[in-house]
Amino acid sequence: MYEIYSPELVNAQEEFLLALNRNNNRLISAAKNRLSALQLPKSAIAELQKTKKVQQRITFYSPQNGIVENLKIREGFFVKPGSTLMSIGDLSEVWVEGEVFERQVGQVDTGTPVTMTLDYLPGKTWKGKVDYIYPTLDAKTRTVKVRLRFRNEDDEFKPNMFAQIAIHTTGDESALLIPKEALIRTGTQDRVVLALGEGSFKSVAVKVGRYDSESVEILAGLSDGEKIVSSAQFLLDSESSKSSDFKRMNHDDSESDEISPSSVWVPKHKYKV
Repeated sequence: MYEIYSPELVNAQEEFLLALNRNNNRLISAAKNRLSALQLPKSAIAELQKTKKVQQRITFYSPQNGIVENLKIREGFFVKPGSTLMSIGDLSEVWVEGEVFERQVGQVDTGTPVTMTLDYLPGKTWKGKVDYIYPTLDAKTRTVKVRLRFRNEDDEFKPNMFAQIAIHTTGDESALLIPKEALIRTGTQDRVVLALGEGSFKSVAVKVGRYDSESVEILAGLSDGEKIVSSAQFLLDSESSKSSDFKRMNHDDSESDEISPSSVWVPKHKYKV
């Protein structure tokens, strides 16, 4: 990677040669440990012990394969202990950071299988797994970061690329699901419209659990096998609500929201607005 001259490295080499000349094992071990502490490569120490010649410039080699990401030195620069000269990224295995919504974090565990796709390589998929779940929640996006691990044997993954991630969660519990478009969300209550048969419908309140882009989990309010309306349910629910309001104004104690689209009830009373 680079060659460097350091008076401290030169003095340490001289001390090591002096210990070798005296044939003192304790001094040899101490001088060798000092060279190692100064990050002198093992190959340089072996060469010094073999040739008994101090090297004014020490050559440093990369400890791993990879790509130089940051280069903060040039020829003739002066450096201090602790300075970062360059950083090397090993891309044989990459980490991908994904974000999971707050309501979905409980479904993701370490080791959960994932599938990744990339826009610049359409049609190809890669299999991986969740390697780590970060312990903090982003207050702005309300998401939790997860780290995924993928092998990059063909160098197809580049740093700072965007990817689409599908996390394949599994669960032993069964759930009642309805199409997402069948759910009516009013802000204070969630409702669906039941199809009772023979042209009759009924709006009922439900308790919603988890949901994705297509389905909604129903925790209470519906039973397996009941038929619901997934199209024009907003119109039916609106008609049901208006009919119930008119009935209450006429002192009708019935709480049923059942309506029939084949007949329309019109109040006889007139109200001044």
